[in-house]
Amino acid sequence: INTPAEYLSERYFSCPVCKKSFRSTVADATSLTAFQTDDDYRKHYSEFEPILYDVISCPNCWYSALREYFNEGLATEYLFNKTVQPYKATLSFVFDKAPDINGIFMAYYFALLCAESCFVNGKYVITGKLWLRLAWLYKDCGDAEMESYAITKAYEAFTEAYAMSQLDGKQLQPMLILAGVLSHSVG
Repeated sequence: INTPAEYLSERYFSCPVCKKSFRSTVADATSLTAFQTDDDYRKHYSEFEPILYDVISCPNCWYSALREYFNEGLATEYLFNKTVQPYKATLSFVFDKAPDINGIFMAYYFALLCAESCFVNGKYVITGKLWLRLAWLYKDCGDAEMESYAITKAYEAFTEAYAMSQLDGKQLQPMLILAGVLSHSVG
């Protein structure tokens, strides 16, 4: 994946699970020019796709989350390791400045695992955002079946968020519009 270096930077993060510090590459979407916004709020940029860098993953314990939620994880190391350890024993997770698409998908799926074990408040909103971004990635890869599956999972998560009243007033209206768009997409 070729990404112009001027839109990337390295930032320091402190893992809320293992407490270790590390550097991760992040995209600066504020310096990009959006040329289109889809009904599901996806912005398209002419320079490159910043969602490739939206998930931050700790190289020590593999805790992963969307960048805006990374510091909000609440899991104890024991609970987290109980969830992630079976995967660490059988998978290889490469933490690279320029990840390949498999590494990007792996980061997103670990973020989904972490959303289940590390978040209480807003878990369904976070899960919905992850599934929605996965749908966008699958669309970009031309995998219509997985795109449809991810859209269905995003719709379910946002519907659950609404039912569980996990949204404040300013989040409610755009989320309901998004849920309507996703509802249409899943039929």
